[in-house]
Amino acid sequence: MNIYITGFMGVGKSTVARQLALRLGLKWLDLDDVIQTKAGCTIRDIFDRFGESHFRDLELACLVDIKGATVISLGGGTFVQGAARSLIAAHGFSINLDMSFNAIWSRVQGKKRRPLVRSYGELWRLFEQRRIFYQLADATVALSGLENPRDVADLAMETLQ
Repeated sequence: MNIYITGFMGVGKSTVARQLALRLGLKWLDLDDVIQTKAGCTIRDIFDRFGESHFRDLELACLVDIKGATVISLGGGTFVQGAARSLIAAHGFSINLDMSFNAIWSRVQGKKRRPLVRSYGELWRLFEQRRIFYQLADATVALSGLENPRDVADLAMETLQ
């Protein structure tokens, strides 16, 4: 069984997934890293050159290719895609890391490697669009944004029991 960590950008999915994998003795993958390796370029380059639709196709293809018990940190938009949610439901357990928009904004503003961060208002609209999908995860861990990643991994572990 795989464990999929979802949530909006900046909530700490990769860091928490890595901590959780260590505790469970499983391998860990960051889906964005897998996509960049497969594409041979950065996420921003994929968005700029080919668009979001192409990126989502690559994302799903990479998700399908993951084999073995793995803790996977998903991209912020992965769980929004119905095909991805179906695949995730068939192969494992999903955990949503939920955080307030203002805490997220303080973490991501000014980060050039995030192709969807253009302005506060645009990011707010994206957050509002996506949060309903994150709530479809098997479990949710509510965060203030100030927690230590190890503590968040402990909370995530509790959802697995």
